[in-house]
Amino acid sequence: MCAIQPFSAKLSPHQYLRPSVTGLVGSGKSSFISKLTGIPEGSVGVSHSLEPGASRLRAFGYVDRQSGKRVILLDAPGFPHSSQSNRILGVIASWVKKAYRSNVPLGGILYLHSVAHQFTAISPEKFSSLCRKCGERTLSKLSLVTTMWDEVSQTDGAVELAKCMRVWRPTLRRGEAVPRYLNTFQSAREVVQPLLSL
Repeated sequence: MCAIQPFSAKLSPHQYLRPSVTGLVGSGKSSFISKLTGIPEGSVGVSHSLEPGASRLRAFGYVDRQSGKRVILLDAPGFPHSSQSNRILGVIASWVKKAYRSNVPLGGILYLHSVAHQFTAISPEKFSSLCRKCGERTLSKLSLVTTMWDEVSQTDGAVELAKCMRVWRPTLRRGEAVPRYLNTFQSAREVVQPLLSL
């Protein structure tokens, strides 16, 4: 049974968990959001903006029935290339600044990285200034999530994961496993579960 109940992200702006979902273009953000919210992947491009006229940072909401928490996934634009990360992070930072003025904190940052493409991962250091605006607690909720495992062999995926880990290892807590999104609802919920538990 699906453990979600879609709802309008235009509801009351308070008391929701708000993780931001970001990553390079082609990392599987649309699929991830679709699986969690129940919105068809082809329709993920249509959502309620966080503010009138906003088109770059979009919101998709659902209720996690297992925990009872309402979640708003903030869909940040995909990075066209790792070298263009500052512009996208600026979009998120702008929302964070406005949200904190209204006492609406960011619930975490999920960085999706595809093991099916030979992309250079965004360095977690790029997120440092953003996380400082969100507070130390949010910095601890910056998470690396690998995707596209169904499109590569385990061997090729492991090679790409190793490349990514060289960039991200200093940020990960010792012994922490990097979650894998396997293009299923269950794996998507397992990614979000640590945030729901906080």
